[in-house]
Amino acid sequence: MRTTLTAVSALALLAMATPASAADVYSSGGLKDPVMASAPAPSWTGLILGVGAVGAYVNHDLEFQHDTVTQAEINGLAGFGPGADFLVGFRYQIPQSRLVFGIEAEYDITNAPSTLSFPTNGWSANINLQGQWAILGTAGLVINPNTMAYVGGGYGEGFFHISVPGTIQNLSTNPTVTEAVFKAGLEAKLPWVAQGAFIRGEYEFRAGNTVTLWSNSYTTTSNRVTTTHIDSLKDTPDTNVAKLVLGYQFGTGTTPLEVFK
Repeated sequence: MRTTLTAVSALALLAMATPASAADVYSSGGLKDPVMASAPAPSWTGLILGVGAVGAYVNHDLEFQHDTVTQAEINGLAGFGPGADFLVGFRYQIPQSRLVFGIEAEYDITNAPSTLSFPTNGWSANINLQGQWAILGTAGLVINPNTMAYVGGGYGEGFFHISVPGTIQNLSTNPTVTEAVFKAGLEAKLPWVAQGAFIRGEYEFRAGNTVTLWSNSYTTTSNRVTTTHIDSLKDTPDTNVAKLVLGYQFGTGTTPLEVFK
């Protein structure tokens, strides 16, 4: 009987000690909660290719000049049309940072026509933006692992076609306008589509220089004096462009999630 009581007492003491001992082991690091390791975010460094849709709005500032003297000016002749965008570039994300710098080249095929009529003689000038290209430097700020805001600036050219049917020369020319190009946009990764897939929406402004769309020289004679005259139509176009681009980034590397804390 005494042996039985002793055994029962020992078991009771063991049962009371076990929870405390388990707690001690747990709190001292013997056992720990499982930790779910968070995978680092993909890096924004790499070669990028893209293709997208474009909407171009061109504002023409036209000047009619006779012997370099402005006779009339029209500011606000507008043209709008769709197009396609092609993009190639390379960007680099500074390690342990949200900053991304890059260089991009783009080419747009557009169709943004404008028409200016001359009621007095029945002429009409047709001006069409047919394409444009640019090379830009970019700077981006990674907002979260899958989203980046960016700005860019650089040099570009716009390709116009102008025709003035009904004139003596039946004028048709293709002037090129040099442009200062600025843009801003937002880009988002599409990891559920592919590891390097992304989509971006951006606004681009192109400030063009003044270009002679067409000119006509002729002579007049008065009191046996022959004088050469030049009539010209000059344009200073500004272009506003909205783009939606789907692209793919070729590149490896990761960004620690601590960067976003």
